[in-house]
Amino acid sequence: MFQRKDIASGFFLLFLGLYVSFHSTRFSVWGRTGPEAGFYPFVLGILMIGMSLLLIIRAFISTRAEEKLKSAIDKEKHMAVVFKVCSYIVLMALYGLLVQKVGFLVSSIVVLIIILKFLEKLSWKKACTIGFSSILVSYMLFVYFLSVPLPKGFIGF
Repeated sequence: MFQRKDIASGFFLLFLGLYVSFHSTRFSVWGRTGPEAGFYPFVLGILMIGMSLLLIIRAFISTRAEEKLKSAIDKEKHMAVVFKVCSYIVLMALYGLLVQKVGFLVSSIVVLIIILKFLEKLSWKKACTIGFSSILVSYMLFVYFLSVPLPKGFIGF
């Protein structure tokens, strides 16, 4: 039962990754000065393709023991997983709406800290440390190393 769902979602994500990668090439991916507007969605599409292929392969080769273990999950745990997935979807949609207005740096840090604290149940110290450091490293990588413009928002970062 779970294998079929993994295979179905894997193929859905595979086609979504192919779609994103293909359509990102409508924008210039790489220019004389480095990455351009299509680079980030192209890389995300390629990552989505790779991860979906891993999911499909894992679903095909999973053992009977894994299947029995998965089927033993009770309804309460299942609902917790559904809530977590829905929360991620809502947070990513909210992030997509806010990133242009608030800016990449602030909105990314806030969303990541919310995810780490409330969905992944990390302590405030760990959530803030991981949130700030990973987003700052990403920001530095994209803005200074790859020269990719990120939304600055009203703060100007």
